[in-house]
Amino acid sequence: AADLTFAREINTGDGRQQFIPTFLFINQDGINPTDPVTAQSDNLLFPFAGVFTGKEADGLKKDILIHTTAKSQLVDATMAHLGAQKLADEFKPSNTQYALAVRLTGKFKTAFPEGKPADPKETDKPDAAKKDEKKDEKQADYLKESKGNPAVYLFGDADFLANQFSVQINPFFRVATPVNGNLTLVQNLVEQAAGDANLVGARARAAIRRPFKRLQEMEAAARLRYQSELESSTKKRQEIADKLREVQVKREGNTARIILTPEQQQAIKDLERQEVEQKKKEREIRKNLRRDVEAMENRLKWANIALMPAFVSVFGIALAVTRKNRTGAK
Repeated sequence: AADLTFAREINTGDGRQQFIPTFLFINQDGINPTDPVTAQSDNLLFPFAGVFTGKEADGLKKDILIHTTAKSQLVDATMAHLGAQKLADEFKPSNTQYALAVRLTGKFKTAFPEGKPADPKETDKPDAAKKDEKKDEKQADYLKESKGNPAVYLFGDADFLANQFSVQINPFFRVATPVNGNLTLVQNLVEQAAGDANLVGARARAAIRRPFKRLQEMEAAARLRYQSELESSTKKRQEIADKLREVQVKREGNTARIILTPEQQQAIKDLERQEVEQKKKEREIRKNLRRDVEAMENRLKWANIALMPAFVSVFGIALAVTRKNRTGAK
């Protein structure tokens, strides 16, 4: 799943920052606030997560614990890993919230209501051995449905438990410090599954990141504004590239000899120039997008930095004026 609201620019390891829509930094907009497992989580990281779209079986109840926002899209696994920039440029929100983690509760029915299925190897056994096994099978108690109140937790991602996505390890003392709520989520899940709801309620909040929710929404909206312009430019460049291939190579009979007339040579130069211009235009669009996003971040950060000193100054001036007026009245 790709989600513009939860996606962030991350360090790709070569000193560059890249916007990857399938790296989901999930905030409270995608977390069930009423479930004991997720109520204390407000910052999760799910890289390259899958989704659950099917309907639960009869007799089961499905609770969605974690989900995407409506600004999400399902993408091919190969594109998710290799085509981050192309995916961001061609992103089309589905207006659907997809489930990333669910819990199933209720009565789970067996796939073999008639008992243990026949073993193909039994055809090679003696008749006496088969009779003895049939007696044992009759005595066995096969469950047609589960007993008690079982629960099954399904996650569309397993990478979120890896160290690089959940903790920061001190290189000297090898001490792991949580960087988000991934591990706390699993601890709460295990404790609830074990039946101790009190421990779940007492679990400390582990999230360290506190992203600006409003800023995330503004960034997603900005990317959608530039997306149509970028798509149009990319489509035009692709059309130019197709024409260029048609003009460049023409085969005579079964040979692969390239024939270029003066008119074709000029057409190739014109198409190459147009292709360069379109690439330049796309770079400019991405540059403008990044500039707008950084401008929003800077405005919000400076507003937060300046707001408290300004409030203290205004309060101090008001207090001084009030005291002065009282002194003058006396």
